[in-house]
Parts: sequence; structure tokens; C-alpha cells
Amino acid sequence: MSDLDEIVAAPEKATELPPEQLKALSMRLAACQNAILLALAAGSKVAIPATGRNLTVKEAAATLGVHPSYLYHNWKGMRCARRIGRKLLFDSVGLEKWRTRNREPAREPGEEAA
Repeated sequence: MSDLDEIVAAPEKATELPPEQLKALSMRLAACQNAILLALAAGSKVAIPATGRNLTVKEAAATLGVHPSYLYHNWKGMRCARRIGRKLLFDSVGLEKWRTRNREPAREPGEEAA
């Protein structure tokens, strides 16, 4: 049985360990906790959000093919947009998801927009 198993079974034993061993155990415990949380998230309907790089308004506008003023007027309805101080930024992964959700349906040739 490992030291970690012994500490989990009897937490009061941690007081008997030297600081170097406590630090090592703490790091192993943190790694275990992260693995457990990821496994729980993977098995549930709660997803860990993917984040990409922060894009400026100019970069986001170029990505979407719109004028930057469109983003300034509509950013509050976009979950991928964040105002940080005076700067408006867009998460690249979230922006791509937004574009997919808000893409106009394909039309037949000669069909006009509603």
C-alpha cells in the first residue's frame, strides 16, 4: 500500500510525515483529483468548455467575414465575447461554434432571402 493510500485511510498519519514527503503527496493528490474531475465530466452531460486563443475585434471580424462595427453592436448576445477593461475579446473556439450555430441555411439557386 502506498503512502497516499495510508493517508486516505487515516488522514491523521499525515502529521507524522516530513515536509518533503507531504509536498510530494500533495502533488500526487492534486493530479488524482484532476483525473477524477475529468472522468466525472466526461461521463456526465456537463462538458468542460474548450477555450482557444483570444481574438481582437478586428481578428474576430475577419474570421466571421463581417465589419468590426457588427461585433461592437452585437457582442452582448455572443457567449464567446468578453469585455476585459476597455478591450473586447472573442474566444476563437467559441466564435467558431457561434458561427456554426448562426450560419444561414443553404438556399436553392435563385431562391431569395426571407
